[in-house]
Amino acid sequence: MPLLDVLVCHAPADLRAASDLAQRLERNGEARVRLLSTDDTTIAEAWTEGDTAKAVILLMTPGAVPPKPTRETWKSLLEHVEGRGDPQIAVVVLRDCAFPKLLERAACFRRGLDTADLRALDEWHIGLHESVHTFRAAPAIPPAGHERELEHVIDGSGTHELGGADPSRLAQAFARQFAGHYLDVLWIECGLRDLSCLAGEVAARLGIQPDGSLDDAWRQIAAVLHEHRILVVFDDLREQIPTLASAAGRGTVLITRPAAVLTTGPSDGFVWQELSACREQGFSLAFAARLAGVSESEVAAQCEPLDAGLRRYRRTATSGTVTSAIRARHAELLSEIFLHRGDSLSDECVPELDAALDWAISEDWPLAVQLAKRANLFFQDRGRRFEAVHYLRRVAAEAEHRGDAEVVHLCRKDLSWLTDDMGAVHHHWIPGQQGTLF
Repeated sequence: MPLLDVLVCHAPADLRAASDLAQRLERNGEARVRLLSTDDTTIAEAWTEGDTAKAVILLMTPGAVPPKPTRETWKSLLEHVEGRGDPQIAVVVLRDCAFPKLLERAACFRRGLDTADLRALDEWHIGLHESVHTFRAAPAIPPAGHERELEHVIDGSGTHELGGADPSRLAQAFARQFAGHYLDVLWIECGLRDLSCLAGEVAARLGIQPDGSLDDAWRQIAAVLHEHRILVVFDDLREQIPTLASAAGRGTVLITRPAAVLTTGPSDGFVWQELSACREQGFSLAFAARLAGVSESEVAAQCEPLDAGLRRYRRTATSGTVTSAIRARHAELLSEIFLHRGDSLSDECVPELDAALDWAISEDWPLAVQLAKRANLFFQDRGRRFEAVHYLRRVAAEAEHRGDAEVVHLCRKDLSWLTDDMGAVHHHWIPGQQGTLF
């Protein structure tokens, strides 16, 4: 995504404030900022120097504005604001001065560069980018006493591990409250998923196709987060990952670990036993309803929404134990869904795959082979090679342990399409033209 060109007009005495603002905009807003001192003119005339910029920010002080705020003096700027075209205009009042009330139709920040207005200015500027959030969090009340933790995160970048009794809810509250400060928000549901799958999903969501090893994939992800104001939440992360975002870059990574212990729901509840086979911290509402054999509204009434679109929910209780029959139904339903991999429900069910495959490998080997095969083809179709390779390797290793030479042979044939002689994932294939042996 290209940087936005921004012009900041200021009086000569306000160079320090303008420079500080420019530094913040370049870091938090992906901007290319040019400073323009009014010197022998005023903001009312100087703003036209930004006619090719995306935004012009006017730092209002007595030394920057005309001595008499007549409409004629401000005519060109007022007509531009009324036309609502580019460049977009923002007014920042550093010190009280006289300017036309009409300018308040633009983005107007009357508290100067205090913390609240700086954050509001960040959000206004991010909104000028042509970006669409892939995840919008549902409302969530953060655990009491963690407000300062959220405040610390929003004003900078880097990697932060959230603590407390319910870090997932804290992360959801943050993603909901501060989404407008980021070009995109990625919510990655971790749990029992393999790290290569997490890296593959993040890379796909960022629009990159990583090469090489898992370490190479993480490095390519880190490079994107260094350059872009993106929030990535690794929810319920069970393993260690490299530091993907630093304070020197633009991106932010939030990590939550398993913390909250679910209460036990009714053991004979018609929903709880089936839901307890789904991921605790996030599952597809449509998938859970099919698994339980009830309507989506009946599942939603028992759980809490995770996303604003009400497609993903989190469990608030557990049945305590999950029967083998329910585990089998969980894995069988996933295999059925991934058979029809063009369906959007397949994408929603990706976080469920690893747990289902683990159970099937232990209890139903033919189902495990079928599920891994269909998952592999699904990820190949979407160009997500790291995840495709993971499922091939997972079932190949188990097949070798079992002495299933046929499955080992087929997996190795398919892996030859996706990896080089050293086992590194490569680009030497076209998404949609996957191996057909396995």
